[in-house]
Amino acid sequence: MKPRFLILVDSFKNSISSKDIGLLLSSIIPNSKYFPISDGGERFLDTIKAINICKVIKIKTISACYKEVEANVLIDEENNAYFESSEVIGYKFKNELSILERSSFGIGEVLKELNKFNINKLYIGLGGTSTSDVGVGLLSSLGAKFYVSGVEIERPKMSDLISVDKIDLSVLIKLNYEISIVNDVTNPLLGKNGANFVFAKQKGASEEEIETLEKCFGNFEKLVRRQVYNIENDIGDGSAGGLGFTFKHILNAHYLQGIDFILSLINIDKIKKNYDYVITGEGRLDNQSFDGKVVGGILNHFAKSKVIIVTGQNLTSKMNNVFTLFPTYTDNVEESINNPKVYLKQIGSDIKNKFCIVKRITHTLPAFYNEDSEILILGSFPSEKSRSENFYYMHRGNRFYRILSDIFEETIPESVSGRKKFLSKHKIALYDVIDECEIVGSDDSSITNPQPTNLKEIISRSRIKKIIVNGKTAEFYFKKFFNDIDIPKYFLPSTSARNAHFKLNELVNAYKTTIFDHKNILNNY
Repeated sequence: MKPRFLILVDSFKNSISSKDIGLLLSSIIPNSKYFPISDGGERFLDTIKAINICKVIKIKTISACYKEVEANVLIDEENNAYFESSEVIGYKFKNELSILERSSFGIGEVLKELNKFNINKLYIGLGGTSTSDVGVGLLSSLGAKFYVSGVEIERPKMSDLISVDKIDLSVLIKLNYEISIVNDVTNPLLGKNGANFVFAKQKGASEEEIETLEKCFGNFEKLVRRQVYNIENDIGDGSAGGLGFTFKHILNAHYLQGIDFILSLINIDKIKKNYDYVITGEGRLDNQSFDGKVVGGILNHFAKSKVIIVTGQNLTSKMNNVFTLFPTYTDNVEESINNPKVYLKQIGSDIKNKFCIVKRITHTLPAFYNEDSEILILGSFPSEKSRSENFYYMHRGNRFYRILSDIFEETIPESVSGRKKFLSKHKIALYDVIDECEIVGSDDSSITNPQPTNLKEIISRSRIKKIIVNGKTAEFYFKKFFNDIDIPKYFLPSTSARNAHFKLNELVNAYKTTIFDHKNILNNY
């Protein structure tokens, strides 16, 4: 029975949407289905539209920079509404005014308009906002009064809040529906982990403006505490530039962890029984990805061995062997962002090959060596790309030749003939430890029933003085088949792009140290 795949990959920020990733991967990987996924930030509505039958209403309002915009609100069959704050105050507005001038006023205008639609609940995807006004604009729209020395400030902005000494919340317009805010941010309002010190810089705030914002937020919280007493639960208060605080403690909104909410909507615990693997990921994978975001949420619902993670940039220090990781085949972040489909197609093909097709393959590449060869570098088994081009390490993502280029400070030609000349010049021989095996695509971890190559022939016909074994799989089978070979052996990390735990410079240092530890080998380099 062919494996079934559920694709739940978050958007790659500033690159490609969750929907487009799902469409692309599902077109390559057989027996797969995708849902656009979100943790409550941008593209939240894409997820809702994919899950629920909704009608769309459009509400005219104003942006963070006081320009007219139109917000989309979805209303489902149970008369619940869904709205994405970034449509009104998103990042696209961040360069039009300073962060002290941008306002959440337009969000309040949407909330007031929704009073006309007799909805039961409103779910707001509260992420991707350019404002950091702690909801001052929102509250002003809903009728709150702000005073300095008894004088009311009309349309207050964040820059006014440092002087405000009274806020009247008793005159707020009553909203006739419940509100839930959907977000992945758990930060408090104030302090080093709060809204300003963590998020304001990426919204364009200077260090001086961050300090000003923090003072304004502190003043606001102090004034609100005089009227609202139960504000001790600060989880998520720092979301969306402090909007989380205002929604939770003044408008009595419920805080929902974004990915948990979305997964409950698609009934994940029920539908996951229909799939063998789930494919998830995001543009930049780091340690925070495992805490409250899409990847972390998925890992809470699936056995780690069934999780496949795709990413444009891997910065995590988590142990990668608990799940299958597919980073893009480039260290150039800008290239990955600008051309995501190129790399996602490669990843999709690799996933297909790794999990869908098992073949018994015979090693077709002759051992590369001559009678002067002194260093033998052994891999496990040649990749599909190497087999098709009839030479070793030909996959563009493999860093093998980049490492040798840095070590010997030479440009290595792209052509097979040029690479052979380079290797011969430096007395390097190449071969693998496995001659025949069952394998899925190019995935070493899928190898079964292997047969060893004939290394004794190479050794007897050359001057091999050192063996370097490339990667854990090659190491495992070398020790199984050839551990009795009486030549110095060195086991080094894999040069594959999938071995994202090791950066290029770390691999260069490891291989350089090993190659040059006896200077009389390689013409006294």
